[in-house]
Parts: sequence; C-alpha cells; structure tokens
Amino acid sequence: MPLHLLRAGVFAWRRRRGLGRALVLWSAVIFALPVALSLLVVAAMSGGASAATTLPGAPMAAWTVTQRYGCTGFAFEPGRGPCAHFHFGIDLAAPAGSAVSAVAQGQVEVFAPAGLSGGYGLHVVVRHGNGLETLYGHLQDIVVESGSTVPVGAVLGHEGSTGLSTGPHLHFEVREAGIAVDPSTVFPGIFGPDGHKQ
Repeated sequence: MPLHLLRAGVFAWRRRRGLGRALVLWSAVIFALPVALSLLVVAAMSGGASAATTLPGAPMAAWTVTQRYGCTGFAFEPGRGPCAHFHFGIDLAAPAGSAVSAVAQGQVEVFAPAGLSGGYGLHVVVRHGNGLETLYGHLQDIVVESGSTVPVGAVLGHEGSTGLSTGPHLHFEVREAGIAVDPSTVFPGIFGPDGHKQ
C-alpha cells in the first residue's frame, strides 16, 4: 500500500475516533442532563424544604364556616386597624368532639388556661418554622404534649367549646412573625376565598 494512502487512512481513523469520542460525550450530556436536573430539583425540594413548605392537610374532616377572618360585629373581639372588633382566625363548626389535626408538620406548644377561662380556652399552637404558626382554639381536650413534633395530619385534640365560645367549634388561626393573617391566603389549598374547604 502506498505510504500516502496509509497516512490518509490513519488520519481518517483518528478523525473518526475523535468524532466517536465527541459523540459519546454529547450522548452522555444529552442523556445525563435531564437526570441530573431532576436530582437537583428533588434535592432542593427535600433538603431545603422546611416544615412550613410541607403540603398542608385539613384541620378537620369537614366543617361549616361560622365566622370568617376580619372585621366582625362580635363585641367581645378586640379592635384592629379601622375595625372596632376584629376576628383573627376562621371559626369552623363540626359535630362536637370532631378530631382536630395539624395542617402541617411542626413543634407543639399546649396552652391550658386556669379554669379554661382564657379567650382561646384549651388550645394548641404548632410552630412550623420561618415564623409561621397555626393555632387551634376552644378544644375539648388535647392529646399531644408541649415540645413534641407532629407530622401533617396528626390529631392534636378534639373540637370543643372552652374559653370564650358560644358553642362547639374550632378557632383556626394563622400567624406570620406573630401577626395573625388570613388563613385562606396562607393555605389556599385548604380554604377557598370564602374560608370553605376546597
């Protein structure tokens, strides 16, 4: 075989091998990139997720809204801003003794005012992190202990009428950095714009 043909063949082989390497490299990138991105997304969602971003559950199985968040005509409610009386949560009525559950994972603090005379009566506050808290008021009983960590859906107690209450219901309140906010804006997946279950 003439030398120039041999050299041309070797060059062509080297070039093909270089193209093969490039093809293998690009194939790896094309196939591995979606997998790597998926893993990054999963890692970001699980590793960086706090209790506050946990998918929420409902505070009770079913309810009727008896009082919404905002200005109210109930004279025993304190004032806020331009409202002479303001309701800081949503009142949810269900059959007396209905189970009340945590809407998201968090750490529990139990409050049992002396003689059950406090406004919220027997109540539980669950701290979810990042300054977010949920309050469950007027409970008949409490089945969790202060300092315990509960998962979403954990039963905290049962609906009652303790404290300043006109009948069995759950006072559900949401606080951000200690300030009560509308639960339907924080948990739109649980409450519709009118406070009803979605």
